Amino acid sequence: MFSPSKWKWPIHDHVRKLMASDHDATILEQLNELHVTFYGPKGTPYWTGVWDVRVDLPEQYPRQSPAVRFLNKIYHPNIDLESGAVCESAVKRAWNVSSDLLDLFDRLLPQLLAHPAPIVPLNQEAAIMRRWPQEYDERVREYVVMFATPENPKGRNNASSGSDSIASTLSDEDGGTTTPSCS
Repeated sequence: MFSPSKWKWPIHDHVRKLMASDHDATILEQLNELHVTFYGPKGTPYWTGVWDVRVDLPEQYPRQSPAVRFLNKIYHPNIDLESGAVCESAVKRAWNVSSDLLDLFDRLLPQLLAHPAPIVPLNQEAAIMRRWPQEYDERVREYVVMFATPENPKGRNNASSGSDSIASTLSDEDGGTTTPSCS
């Protein structure tokens, strides 16, 4: 459970910077729970995609990386196909204490989509398919059309109404959320 008394200035500052940026970001039930609309990076098969992303900031933020979850399906070796959870170790490797939420959406996620790390994947099929780049890119584009276009919201979870449905799937014993680790 995230205690408001433990919030430190970086959280307020980082959330404020994200909200003031070009990113469509919404605070959910608490300041540490965010919903952000994420657009696929140029030069990748994800380019035309639009995803709803849930970000949960841990109490140790920014020393500890946030938990990131795509709420609509995305085909990627480091993202769980069913839950949408981004590989915790992939986020941790790119995260440092000076990182902020803008880094997450402007640098870290675009880099991850452009350069998957299929060493220990969450989506085995996608990792194997990366051996055949044309087929992989085609599959990614199929998922973009099916699940990540504004005209076709099939496969989207309800991002802003109840973190209950999202958080309950990843609850740990302390009532916090956990992210699959693919390390």
